[in-house]
Amino acid sequence: MKKHPIDRLVAYSLKGGFPQFVFIVALFLGAIALTYTPREEEPQIVVPMIDVWVNVPNLSARQVERQVTVPLEKLLKQVPGIEHIYSASHDGTLNVTLRFNVGEDRERALINTYNKLYSNQDKIPNVVANWIVKPIEVDDVAILIVGLYSTSPDLYSDYELRRMAQEVSTVIQSLPNTSEVNIVGGRSRSIQVLLDLQALAARQTSVMNVVDALAQSNQLARHGELSLGQNTLVIESGDVIRDLQSLNSIVVNVINGKMVLLKDIAEIRDGPSEPKSYQWLEYANGVNTALQDKYPMVTISVAKQKGSNAVSVACLLYTSDAADE
Repeated sequence: MKKHPIDRLVAYSLKGGFPQFVFIVALFLGAIALTYTPREEEPQIVVPMIDVWVNVPNLSARQVERQVTVPLEKLLKQVPGIEHIYSASHDGTLNVTLRFNVGEDRERALINTYNKLYSNQDKIPNVVANWIVKPIEVDDVAILIVGLYSTSPDLYSDYELRRMAQEVSTVIQSLPNTSEVNIVGGRSRSIQVLLDLQALAARQTSVMNVVDALAQSNQLARHGELSLGQNTLVIESGDVIRDLQSLNSIVVNVINGKMVLLKDIAEIRDGPSEPKSYQWLEYANGVNTALQDKYPMVTISVAKQKGSNAVSVACLLYTSDAADE
């Protein structure tokens, strides 16, 4: 049976070393591509999105919709390249999301949105206090999430874990090609001033006296510098609250020539604030769901910079000193 010319060409090629050469070259080129090609979304789809957050105090959600949201949608609809507009009105605030056409340039879309808003400030209702234009990027999505948990909640609670996560996030942020680093979960540190109403009444002091005293005692103004030879003296006035002792010693009021200190009318606590989110780690054992098997956890989300290799950034995180710390 007579073979086709292509079949004869393939049979002749397989007899020599050409297939092995092509196979080795393909492996070599594949290794280079795997090393230097950025791991991003595939295929590369560019869909610019922009959030516009507007602060409208003292208005209900229905009033915000009628007075601000509808006119703002009409204004932003004039921005070229917009495909859809989504809005949500709340009491005192609203947010509008602009979704542009696929392939629209991000920078151009952002500039056009800024120009449209700031060139029409005379058309923005007076009830609007301020607004924020925030672009949404695909690179803002975390490529890696690191979880910190403690098997001994009495030793490390979510409060201590969050403080550790803040230190770790600072080290992670210094790594090359890392972008946004966020911490989720755990209670933040806060100083709470719990006023004693009976002590306030006994010392003829009001809550506004306490607020004013805290504001005035936490100010540091710089008035210039004075050079003396090779030394420079910085001239400052006032001071800031640096520790609990200085906070306790703040003078709130003066009654009959006697100073009323903050510690006389309030209890000051330095510790965790009110929780905003909860996270636990629980092993899926199928049967035992006891509370002691749930460990408090705080997560650190890491995003990469645009155009960087996600695999390289993740590997750098594991092999760097940040992982050891």
